[in-house]
Amino acid sequence: MFQNLLRGIAALALLAVFLPTAPASAAPGEGSFTPTRYVVPVRQIALISEPGHIYTTLWRCNASLCEVDFADPASIAAVFGEITSGVSIGVYQGLAFQTCGQGDTGFVISIGGSVTLGGTLYHTTGGAVPLTTDATAAAATRVPQPGCAMEFPFAAPQRVQPNLELSLQAGFTIRNAGFASTGDIGGWDGCFPSATGSVCVASTSLVMAPAAETLRLESYLISEDVTDETGATAGGELLMVVDSASVPFAGFSRRFYSETSVFPTVLYDTSFGECLPAADGTVSIKTNDTGGATYRSWFPAFQRANHTGRLTLPDMTTTIPYRAYRQTP
Repeated sequence: MFQNLLRGIAALALLAVFLPTAPASAAPGEGSFTPTRYVVPVRQIALISEPGHIYTTLWRCNASLCEVDFADPASIAAVFGEITSGVSIGVYQGLAFQTCGQGDTGFVISIGGSVTLGGTLYHTTGGAVPLTTDATAAAATRVPQPGCAMEFPFAAPQRVQPNLELSLQAGFTIRNAGFASTGDIGGWDGCFPSATGSVCVASTSLVMAPAAETLRLESYLISEDVTDETGATAGGELLMVVDSASVPFAGFSRRFYSETSVFPTVLYDTSFGECLPAADGTVSIKTNDTGGATYRSWFPAFQRANHTGRLTLPDMTTTIPYRAYRQTP
């Protein structure tokens, strides 16, 4: 954890914290894994304000510091430690990372790590085949990503006022952000495919909270087969962030892969657009959608334990049964 102040008439304090991670399970053929290296090019960091979706620049990279490794606290500290610009008075809706250089239409995430597939330990590599069993050849795989900005909305708009410091922390996780396969999975965004091995990566997400809070992560595998009592068919994962009082307020969704996973009806790999606790202890969760709908999936009464329920699709009438499995942490 580290803190950096943006000094001016008004000030914004940013912290970055690693939320807990745990090793992902994997099975023959394909599996999710938690990277040990997750490098994103960051050309600019900005606050987002409305109306007009205006970027207010907080930081620009220099020649020697234009990448952030989200698996390395020192790498993040080096970038956030350079944020010293003043912050204008106003209301801000989120934070944005500009990821492209001049003339680029996409960027590359370098992901490194290991995963056991079919009983064999594989490592990411920088070669034409992105997986290897040779530990001496282990290296990061460069995975292309479309687009040039990563935007992270605040759970609620934040007001910067004169002579008053607004202190926030940015929480994130790279748990299960990698996916490896011994086959070719070409045609998917965020993947480096080859005939004998492929590596994919989910985009990272940030959540903002008051700096005084202690953030904690809860993970739930989601299967659309309610008769599956082991989670073997789980194709998605919900990563819920809770505050010091154990109240959920934000989170992320990720695709989860194993040899027996069933491709889910709904799409994952997006942040929560809604995370509202109810008096009965359940949580209303809506995963963000970038295609015009208000959400990708809605879990209207999600329980913070192993349970069965029904999620709702964007048409607001179609429901799908699911089974949730609480993981550690």
